[in-house]
Amino acid sequence: MKQGVYEQQKELILLAERLVLATLGFDLNVHLPYKPLVEAIKKLKVAQNALAQFAWNFVNDGLRTSLCLQFKPHHIAAGAIFLAAKFQKVELPSDWEKVWWQEFHVTPRQLEGWCLFFPILVV
Repeated sequence: MKQGVYEQQKELILLAERLVLATLGFDLNVHLPYKPLVEAIKKLKVAQNALAQFAWNFVNDGLRTSLCLQFKPHHIAAGAIFLAAKFQKVELPSDWEKVWWQEFHVTPRQLEGWCLFFPILVV
């Protein structure tokens, strides 16, 4: 009897694995947002290291979610910078805003939407 339960569970797990692989298009090469984040922080030229650290932490926390599967790496980096600037109450330089939209191909509405996907500890 126990063997039958084991076989059923095994089949359910295999079915779930195939479903996940099909959903991912069998592409297991996940590109992480660290490189676009570092490049953007360098271009930002904001004197506050806290902004960079906050953005880095948001990206790290995002790895515990499906964020990297749902969005492109440079979009995640843009969302992390945007969210870090909001948390730190830092205004990004005006010349950066021009580069911002061109570099990441994002809109303010998209940035606001992505912020909902970042895991944030609210105390």
